Amino acid sequence: MNEIAQKATAEKFLLAIEKEHLSKKVAGECIKLVPAQVSYLFNEKYWSRLGNTYWDRVLAWVNSGQSLKEYSEKHGKVLIQKEVISKPLVKVKPEALEIRKKELTERKQEPQRLTTGQMVDLLLAEKAFLQTKIDAIDVLLNHYIS
Repeated sequence: MNEIAQKATAEKFLLAIEKEHLSKKVAGECIKLVPAQVSYLFNEKYWSRLGNTYWDRVLAWVNSGQSLKEYSEKHGKVLIQKEVISKPLVKVKPEALEIRKKELTERKQEPQRLTTGQMVDLLLAEKAFLQTKIDAIDVLLNHYIS
């Protein structure tokens, strides 16, 4: 395939990706290309790394006139969709399940407000910590000034 045909093929592939709102990885899977090969397709510097077999795959899709998804379905490669597992993988005792549910509902509750005494203790501890930092800064200043 010559460079003009390669450029036209790569442009059609990019337009299809944008039109169908597919990631490059998924689009590559539709025509049986790995992500690296899709990257090569979009960079003229690396076209030589993309062998004739892979150019032929992209060209076969272009000549089909189908969308990437249609081509994928008709040529045996169906898009992978995430499956939701409906049954649990392990059996759980009902008692353990109830305990876990209770723990989760307790976590969702709003945190309790601190009492006045707890707040005062917290603020005094913070003040002591900050005073220690101020004292350390004073020592450093005195050292560098004198």
